[in-house]
Amino acid sequence: MKENKTLWSIDLCIDLKNVKASFFKDKAIKKLAQKMNEKLDPGTEIMGVVTEFGQHNEDMKGFRVVHEGQNILITGHFVQKTKNVYLNIHSCTGFKTNEFLEFLVNEIDPEHFTWKRIYRE
Repeated sequence: MKENKTLWSIDLCIDLKNVKASFFKDKAIKKLAQKMNEKLDPGTEIMGVVTEFGQHNEDMKGFRVVHEGQNILITGHFVQKTKNVYLNIHSCTGFKTNEFLEFLVNEIDPEHFTWKRIYRE
């Protein structure tokens, strides 16, 4: 007999390659994080911060986002030189991965993307 298990969280790691250049500005990144929060955990935004990172190396230079909702944590790095985005979503509420990925791809239009999902019990 299969035992039902309660999931503690879902972690979703997404690498998006060569996205629209308009997302490599702090205000656009903050707006994107707010849209992701609303898609994943509506009406629960607590705070979001966008800061510069990688100033020591031109290949890493870009922006970092940390965005917190009541039941989610979104972190990401937006690399200016390559136009790559590396996102991590930690959610304690369930969501449909395929619907979220479709939303995200429509928002930032990457040339290519990969993802991994981890369920924690």
